Amino acid sequence: MYVDLLVKDTRQNRCKPEDIGIIITPYHKQAQKIRMLLKAHDYDCKVGSVEEFQGSERPVIIISTVRSTVDYIRLDLKHKLGFKKRFNVAVTRAQALLIVIGNPFTLENDPNWKSMIDYCIDGGGCRLCQDGGS
Repeated sequence: MYVDLLVKDTRQNRCKPEDIGIIITPYHKQAQKIRMLLKAHDYDCKVGSVEEFQGSERPVIIISTVRSTVDYIRLDLKHKLGFKKRFNVAVTRAQALLIVIGNPFTLENDPNWKSMIDYCIDGGGCRLCQDGGS
């Protein structure tokens, strides 16, 4: 779990759970599961939709793009992955570290995500799965 790595890191610059925000699309069940998992580890991280982070920032933001598999590319493109209008808000909430969890092969079909993925790859800040999975 990324939060474990961020909070329990042995470096001096590790962060506190309250410094971490987790942005997800508005799927109530997913938010509920993430909150339960964090609570089980005694982490007090803010979990919410992009709208809930409007006007607030955190040192660390984790964005979950929820379902982004190649099986649903047409559907995701039709609905703009649910993030087009909120993309700028989502990716600018992090003050120091932004972690995006999703399938880059699906996300790159959106011009905003493609630009960001290309920027991260060029800068060495992107870690892709070998099998193309999310």
